[in-house]
Amino acid sequence: MRQLLDRGGVILTANARAARALHLRYAESRQAEGAVAWLTPQIIDLHSWLSEQWKSLLLTGTEDRLLLNELQELVLWQRVMTPTLAGRTLIEPAHMAKLAQQAYSLLATHNALARVNDPLWMAEQSAEPEVFRHWARGFQQECTRHRWIARCELTEAVTYALRFGAMAPPKEIGWLGFDRPTPAEQGLQAALIARGTAQQMLAWRMEQRVPPALYAAKNDKDETVACATWVRNRLEANPKARIGILLPDLANRRSQLERDLSTLLNPQQFAITAGAAPALSFEFSLGQPLAQVPLIHAALLLLRWLRQPLPQQEVSWLLLSSTLGAAQGDASRDALAHLDTKLRNARCAPPEITLEAFLHRPQTGVPAARSLHHNLTAMLQEHRRAARRATGGQWVRHITSLLLSARWIDQSNTSSLLFQARETWDRMLDNVASLDFANGLFSYQDFLATLERAAQELIFAPESGDAPVQVMGAYAASGQSFDSVWFLGATDTAWPTYNRPNPLLPITLQREFDMPHASVADDHAVARRAMERIVEGCGEIVCSYAQMSDDALQRPSSLVSDFASVEIATEADTSLPIRLETVADDHWIPFTHTGVVPGGHMPLKRQAECPFQAFIFHRLHVRELSIAGRGLSPGDRGTLVHKVVEGIWSKDLGGYTHLTSHADLLRAASEGMLRPLVAEHAAAAIRSMGAEDTERWERAYLKAEEERTVDLVMDWLAVDCARQPFEVLTVEEKATIQVGDLVLNVRADRIDRIPGGELLIDYKTGEVSTTSWEGSRPEQPQLPLYAAFGDAKALIGAVFAQVRWPKPLFKGRVSDARANLSDALDAKDPLVTAPYTEDVVEEWRSTLLNLAESFVRGEARVDPHVYPKSCQYCPLAGVCRVAECRGTPVRGDSAEEEESE
Repeated sequence: MRQLLDRGGVILTANARAARALHLRYAESRQAEGAVAWLTPQIIDLHSWLSEQWKSLLLTGTEDRLLLNELQELVLWQRVMTPTLAGRTLIEPAHMAKLAQQAYSLLATHNALARVNDPLWMAEQSAEPEVFRHWARGFQQECTRHRWIARCELTEAVTYALRFGAMAPPKEIGWLGFDRPTPAEQGLQAALIARGTAQQMLAWRMEQRVPPALYAAKNDKDETVACATWVRNRLEANPKARIGILLPDLANRRSQLERDLSTLLNPQQFAITAGAAPALSFEFSLGQPLAQVPLIHAALLLLRWLRQPLPQQEVSWLLLSSTLGAAQGDASRDALAHLDTKLRNARCAPPEITLEAFLHRPQTGVPAARSLHHNLTAMLQEHRRAARRATGGQWVRHITSLLLSARWIDQSNTSSLLFQARETWDRMLDNVASLDFANGLFSYQDFLATLERAAQELIFAPESGDAPVQVMGAYAASGQSFDSVWFLGATDTAWPTYNRPNPLLPITLQREFDMPHASVADDHAVARRAMERIVEGCGEIVCSYAQMSDDALQRPSSLVSDFASVEIATEADTSLPIRLETVADDHWIPFTHTGVVPGGHMPLKRQAECPFQAFIFHRLHVRELSIAGRGLSPGDRGTLVHKVVEGIWSKDLGGYTHLTSHADLLRAASEGMLRPLVAEHAAAAIRSMGAEDTERWERAYLKAEEERTVDLVMDWLAVDCARQPFEVLTVEEKATIQVGDLVLNVRADRIDRIPGGELLIDYKTGEVSTTSWEGSRPEQPQLPLYAAFGDAKALIGAVFAQVRWPKPLFKGRVSDARANLSDALDAKDPLVTAPYTEDVVEEWRSTLLNLAESFVRGEARVDPHVYPKSCQYCPLAGVCRVAECRGTPVRGDSAEEEESE
């Protein structure tokens, strides 16, 4: 290759990555010779070379046709397909246009475009291939009429110009990485030979230091760990080594492989406030859609917000992402974070919010919030002045001005990554603006859909940092060589990769022209050639597979099954890059607060669940961000029931007098006044929650929730009617109690006077059990806390009032439950068999004192009471990392979570 380049020849590669790698290898060889400057070698990927030849044809006047870009082609395909797809709502035109474009490209690259003029492809006119044939003819006619040319026909156009002497060919060309040249590429090679161009088929040939090996891992995790350990050992032996990690299924296995490579190759720690992270010793060839790059994602969200509401999570991300000019600087970011907290904590916050509704919310006096409000208002007002329909270029200029008004480009961080993302965005906008080629007009909605689709399909890959370890797909390594290669995931189901033939082309036609994926044998042959090229282009190769995956046994691919078996020392068998030291930290931070600890009984509840939770929530006062959903949350529903039952026993409302006793309850029920009373309080509770009921669906939903609450409370009052006579003494009474050195404010939902004394009642709309009071770490200490340390001296019982379908009932402990609660109780009912006694209260007192002492002492160890139940709804898993030691818990349905505290 070096001699060919020194003679002034050109090397054409199959892809741009191979061209960049070859440029690097050439530069390294010249530097090794002592050169400080040299002419840029003519190394270029085939598509870029063809584009340069086309530009030269345009400049000489040989050609005058417009070479369509991918976006222009898709728009043209959609226009051709529109009459056929009209009324077919199950077909997405954009996806069908992409599929049609791929089918047409196959025909062009395999010299089969003339076949679209065949009389019939299929016997049925409505069959997909026959419909596509009519689309392809329409596409050709449009291109011929307007002097356009599709990108897939570029190779044939350059070949035609070469044959007829319209362009001067290179003297010598080397072809690198073309495992399977298409007929169109073969025709180009023939035309070059006819014009006297010397050609070589280049390939890397490296001496095999060791024969190819096959490693059998137990599972996918062990396989990636073994790969990462092997790579680290090779780099330690030779820091300048070029190592490739190839795998057929890169997208699905990237996350696990990236974690293991980071752990073993880059274990160093660095401060997140110190700027950019140090360069990694590995990089992935697989980029991400441009729409997922944070800077571009923010721009698309702003533009979409002008047209439709955004989910709360997207609005929060936008406020916290630092992609807006108003969010530049620590103080501004903090201010917008507080604004986001207010939005999340709003009662009955809508899951989606329009830009107009966001701007109508009361603004704080913080400069950052005022600046954001001003910028977004200016953007909205400017957009309202825009025309309803415009060309692609006009819309591009319009959205550029909109983003400028929102100060999207006002970035204090000018990192290389942001600069590259912005450049890619500008190039994409140029392509979108080129849609003017057809003089079409778009509505803003259609233009935005086109823009978002283009950003989603455009893959953004930052410039390569030339890391020593390159991770890429099996076929992406075409034209490259490595000192060592690990081929990951070489199972018989993953390698060779088998893809479906194009559904818009007859399978007989695809097999006739030997198109990709037309047969299993063809895919197998291509994979075999790729495997041979990989083995020849490296000095050492290890292939691996997992013997077990997803509870299924796996076998090695037939392409690697003949390799000699090898054992690889995994991380468990080798020394760690950093020795971890275990330190027993028994020196807690005592609680010195002398006033009332906020949170009611929750400090003791969380101390029982896990001391770490109590420390984080009640010592550091951390709170989880609220997430809005459609309708009321389980906690909101529990609060709604609490407000209704509180009002029934304590407040006069709407001409109805509140109840005070069992006799009042029976009288209201017999006179037909009970349900109207409940309904009045339910309506008042809905209003008190401040729900934003401006939308029709929301008004209907809240009305349904109101009726549901009325039915649920009426069912509970039927349970109250069946009780022994009682008189309501207090409702939602607050009290300050002291447990050791811990002072808490607690509140009793209700205390009744019953025949034998007083009964403490706590309403619960979730599933509860008295077992939550037992043991040294009770899960629900609220009632035991009030019973053991409260002011109620004549207390003879503490019960949960489980207001819940299908069967509302009492659960708890009562002295002589039949005489004091209900004479209908069965003799085996736990209320009868497990009475309320002084011994029980004394046991509660001792348990709660121990919990209070541990909290005051500052114990904050990660020690969930019952794992994973105690961690089921805890948001601290990423901090305490208990799952790494005990396994990942399965998060339950949030509807089963306790609805109200």
